[in-house]
Amino acid sequence: MDFTIKTYKSLLQILMEKKYLFLSFQEYIQKKYSIQNSNLSFVILRHDVDRLPQNALRMAQLEAQMNIKSTYFFRVINKTFKPNIIKKIAELGHEIGYHYENLSTVSKQIKNKKYKTNHNNKYINKLFEYALEDFKMKLKELRKFYPVKTISMHGSPLSKYDNRDLWKKYDYKNEEIIGEPYFDVDFNNILYITDASREWNNENINKRDKVNNKFKFTFNHTNDIILGLRKNILPDKIMINIHPEFWANNTVEWYRIFLYRKIRNTIKKIFLKYTNN
Repeated sequence: MDFTIKTYKSLLQILMEKKYLFLSFQEYIQKKYSIQNSNLSFVILRHDVDRLPQNALRMAQLEAQMNIKSTYFFRVINKTFKPNIIKKIAELGHEIGYHYENLSTVSKQIKNKKYKTNHNNKYINKLFEYALEDFKMKLKELRKFYPVKTISMHGSPLSKYDNRDLWKKYDYKNEEIIGEPYFDVDFNNILYITDASREWNNENINKRDKVNNKFKFTFNHTNDIILGLRKNILPDKIMINIHPEFWANNTVEWYRIFLYRKIRNTIKKIFLKYTNN
């Protein structure tokens, strides 16, 4: 079985054995000019907490036991935004970031109001204006529990809006944000590995959590990543994006997640097929 906590621990262990330095995203941004061109091997470990925040806490506890620090990007929605869990993860030494989705969220809120849902200038201007207000409000809420300095977009695969487009009009640095992975990392020098949709770097069901780069690795299983590390064929600079909701601690949980993702991924494949045509 892939995507178990046991397998995740094995991935962390091989990274440790190969002398990779673990960095939170904030640490990378603060140090990148000194380490980017160094001979240092490092892995930027981040987590997009889309759902099941208790799973994020479980992972954070495992990492803390192994003296590993990482970043947890939290959505600010009812099912994910749990201050008690956020505070516990921060107390373990991990960074908390904001997993923003303001364009897609606000577009749902205003589409049936006085502004039409086409791409006329009036609608677009209002959409971006309200999305920035929503971003600021939710960032402020998250900062009540942690001094957030980094952000990462939520892919919102069923939305026609890419949340990163908010920064075509505004600048997140004006909100005392120092980094966003899709803007502030050179992925031609850092291998990006993501378990989005519970499959490794699968662009067939992954609409936005992907990057343009020179690397040509295929991973069908976490053990493929572990084997690549063991054989020293992976780069010495890596970012790994883990979604805690996908990783199970027992067989019952594993099958529940498996069936849920099977249905959801099928829907996403159909949606992406017709929206991309």
